[in-house]
Amino acid sequence: MTGVTGLHHVTCIAGDAQDNVDFYSGVLGMRLVKKSVNQDSPGTYHLFYADGEGHPGTDITFFPWPEMPPAKPGVGLAMEVSLAIPLGSIDYWVERLAEHRLGVAEIETRRGTSALPLVDPHGLPLVLHETGDDRDFTPWKESPVPIEKQIRGLHSVRLWQRDLALTSSFLTGVLGFVDIGAENDWFGFEIAGGGSGRYLEIREMDDADRGRWGTGGVHHVAWRVTDDKTELEMRARIDHASRRPTEVIDRFWFTDRDSPSMRILPRLGSTSCFLPGSNRSAARSRRHCPRSSRRRNQARGCNSLDDARADVWLAVLFRHRLSFGTSFAKRRARNPGKCIDRSFPSTSAVICSMVMFGCVNAPLL
Repeated sequence: MTGVTGLHHVTCIAGDAQDNVDFYSGVLGMRLVKKSVNQDSPGTYHLFYADGEGHPGTDITFFPWPEMPPAKPGVGLAMEVSLAIPLGSIDYWVERLAEHRLGVAEIETRRGTSALPLVDPHGLPLVLHETGDDRDFTPWKESPVPIEKQIRGLHSVRLWQRDLALTSSFLTGVLGFVDIGAENDWFGFEIAGGGSGRYLEIREMDDADRGRWGTGGVHHVAWRVTDDKTELEMRARIDHASRRPTEVIDRFWFTDRDSPSMRILPRLGSTSCFLPGSNRSAARSRRHCPRSSRRRNQARGCNSLDDARADVWLAVLFRHRLSFGTSFAKRRARNPGKCIDRSFPSTSAVICSMVMFGCVNAPLL
């Protein structure tokens, strides 16, 4: 039975956007592969971090909502995100985080390998977990972290649920997970033969309150499949299990460089340097963005959040056959491969095709 092959991405809620970039790109050394907006709330940025090429299974993404209160831990939410690091690299990461004055917990042993728990600047529980799992990974040559120590992608997520049996039967009977047993009250599930992000752990908390979204929390977890055909097959199985999946949603990421030239409204909101360590006040507009940062961003083909908002507006204008303003598509075409476009939806749980033209949303149990 073909099905889910592992995590596609995990999307979380952050506070200040620049703090988020400084930590995930500047400290953890992940590549900021995409700056876009939340398509359900275009006033909110969407930041994507991954390996050097943005392989599915390496992405952790964020909606910066600094006005939100902190997340409330509880059932129905993912409580922790685990990132894969190479075997033997954990001492390097302890030292690196200490250099940046970031606190970490004691090193743990989880299912036979070392794991380092920590919390990101906005309260998201993370773990750097040593693993030798085979996975697609391309190093980021400009990372401040040496290639042999770089984060390899997603490893696992941990959830709280009230009814373990109900969730377990869905995972094993519908999504194709294998029960690998309990360790320290965490019940493990694995995609046999899967790659990046093939693990999931659940703690049964029958007396806990329901969790609530907020800064430092997980917005949704997405699982990947190999192609559109498998995605539709998975949707049918989920529907048969009465888990209320949506239809496949096309998020209209505009990646076709040969499409007809389109025009957009000039100036769609503020611009940010979004480079690790860039000055926040200077990053609020292109006029005040340091020239050196602007040049570095432009060289990557990802020079502003105005351009990120324009991605969505291009899709909107295309769907409504409208044309305004100054050319954007030609400017993006001059830097092919620099900004990596990916299709990501935003609800509680998602099945995504690796060709990434559509996704099926379904609630977690």
